[in-house]
Amino acid sequence: TLGTGVGGGIIADGRILSGTTGAAGEIGHIHVMDGETEKCNCGNYGCLEQYTSATGIVRLAKRRLAQDDKPSVLRSNPNISAKAVFDAVKAGDELAAEVAERFGEILGKELANIAGVVNPEIFVIGGGVSKAGPVLLEPIVTMKVTVPDKYTGDIMGDLNKRRGRVLGMNPVGNGKTEVVADIPLSELYGYSTNLRSMTGGRGVYSYMFDRYEQAPSDVQERVIAENANEAEE
Repeated sequence: TLGTGVGGGIIADGRILSGTTGAAGEIGHIHVMDGETEKCNCGNYGCLEQYTSATGIVRLAKRRLAQDDKPSVLRSNPNISAKAVFDAVKAGDELAAEVAERFGEILGKELANIAGVVNPEIFVIGGGVSKAGPVLLEPIVTMKVTVPDKYTGDIMGDLNKRRGRVLGMNPVGNGKTEVVADIPLSELYGYSTNLRSMTGGRGVYSYMFDRYEQAPSDVQERVIAENANEAEE
């Protein structure tokens, strides 16, 4: 459960695994971070609960805000909450998205570690934080495609179909143009073959990770539906 704190339990063969002192499954106090200076409620430092509970998300947000002056709607909120962070993510706030990414990274890593030990059939996540609703972030890359000038229109049209945003075009000499665009990494599947087909093997491209953005609602719905179908199978 992800709420004010982080709790957990392990059910095996229909029974709760309690452990010697009844503390089995107390995942909130797994040590996940060295160098933490703030004390957890349990008295230790660097517990999972300090980063993935509702109060932990607020801690992550305040620390991120203190790092620099990057604009964010959270700066005008004197009472930041986990809900406020996820609402900001859904509104397209880049800083809030960074906080959500960090939260997901920490939680995902520890759930993976737990899975490696107990090999569960499923994780059931509840609590107030889980009610924030699905927020799926996708990696965005900055892409550069260099092609003969006569193919630039085809390239731009293809990038638009792949949810790309063309940022500009730069002449590079020898009758060639470089097209620069931001595009979801997931849309580059099969791009090498497609580019070869469009240009007769006369185009080259490169890309570099830039940021995470919230995926459009139709993409989120598709991913959730696909994962649900896989779980049923």
